Amino acid sequence: MLLKLVSLTTDFGLKDPYVGQLKAALLTVCPDVVIVDVTHEIEKYNVAMGGIILASTVRFFPEGSIHVGVVDPGVGGPRRPIIMETERSMFVGPDNGLLAMAAEQEGIKHVFEITEKRYMRREVSRTFHGRDVFAPVAGHLANGVNPRSVGKEVKDYTPLRIPRPTVERGLMEAQVLYVDSFGNVVTNVKKTDLEEAGLNVNDEVKIEVKSKVVKASVKEAYCEAERGKPVLLLGSQGFVEIALREGNAATLLKLSSGEKLWVKLKGRS
Repeated sequence: MLLKLVSLTTDFGLKDPYVGQLKAALLTVCPDVVIVDVTHEIEKYNVAMGGIILASTVRFFPEGSIHVGVVDPGVGGPRRPIIMETERSMFVGPDNGLLAMAAEQEGIKHVFEITEKRYMRREVSRTFHGRDVFAPVAGHLANGVNPRSVGKEVKDYTPLRIPRPTVERGLMEAQVLYVDSFGNVVTNVKKTDLEEAGLNVNDEVKIEVKSKVVKASVKEAYCEAERGKPVLLLGSQGFVEIALREGNAATLLKLSSGEKLWVKLKGRS
């Protein structure tokens, strides 16, 4: 039995009609498709956030799923609309890095540039490829259309570029990837970076942001923290977070995407 499941990950939000129009375009092509909303609350234009969330989510979907991603600040420009076919899924969206990390995890087999207009809506807006290109193409793929029919195979694609932290013993220079809806600050630090810096559970650290310095501790779960005290922990998406138990760490530290911060082990000058 052909699996007809399409997931959606966008930065559209829910205030405007964009999500509804995207789904309508998909359902017009494939009326019996199952649609799963991963999220429509990716931070506007934050391709890295979208790519990370997509990559951390697709492993929970059954084999044969189709994933549409639309965080597309370059819509209407030279960036290509693509399909990435992997060992277990297909990804449809802009060639701007959004799909790359998730597809690489699954093992990329082929990449196709979407060129065949018969698989798009009749009128294609240069400002809304999510509705007029990606959604109908996903619908056709769900109906069993071979991705080779939708466009030409290409040998290159845009990777997702996430800056690496600077790490030495007792010190890390990190960057904020995004802030989640709880106010947790998700950084580009991974478990291996913590180990390289020599930071262990229950260690006391200093977090320096601009001219502000706050004390924090390394924990494994939010519940281990004292209320009102910042903590460092490895979050469920695979990146180290700065969190405030039952509070908003981003507000406390006045942090937003792209900003730098320093984590120092207690006693390190």
